[in-house]
Amino acid sequence: MRIFVAAPRTDFEWAMPVHEDDHERLRLEAVPLANAWEPVDMEPVREKGDGPSDFPWYMSLTLLLKDRAIDVLAPLLAEFGELLPARFPDARLALLNVLNVVDALDEEASEIIRFQSSGRIMRIETPVFRPELVPPRSVFKIPQMPAGEIFYTEEIVREFEKSGFAGLWFKALWDTEHGSYGRRLDEQILQVDRSL
Repeated sequence: MRIFVAAPRTDFEWAMPVHEDDHERLRLEAVPLANAWEPVDMEPVREKGDGPSDFPWYMSLTLLLKDRAIDVLAPLLAEFGELLPARFPDARLALLNVLNVVDALDEEASEIIRFQSSGRIMRIETPVFRPELVPPRSVFKIPQMPAGEIFYTEEIVREFEKSGFAGLWFKALWDTEHGSYGRRLDEQILQVDRSL
């Protein structure tokens, strides 16, 4: 089993909240928000030569989907969370609020930085997962960091890849084939981009 995180493409558009206060609203913590959600105003960020993206990059904690990606992937992603609307110039934009929380982190085997005062997790340097707890087809967060990164299994990444979208990479983070616990795989990148 391989587990991935999304990674930015520097040659495609990014997106940022128009209002500074909305950065905090975009730290989604794996709780349902659709019934009370007010759309966030987002704006494109482009350098000269950057192309439009089906997934304008904001950060790995939040997956943004635009236009066709919403239409094609909404049924797939509905199993794992909810799409929350955002306002974006000349396009429909939504962000994925992952509600699927899988308690699969092996804390003893992982490299974790904790706050000295409370012992709470500050960040996870090198996660190690218990693969028997991760469904083969899954988009998930972990309970230790519900506002943290979104994780994708390889089956899901392959579904993104074959859909023919532009502007997103997936970085293989962990792989069970390398040792009993797996290991971090920063060097393995899967590009989701049929436009090049």
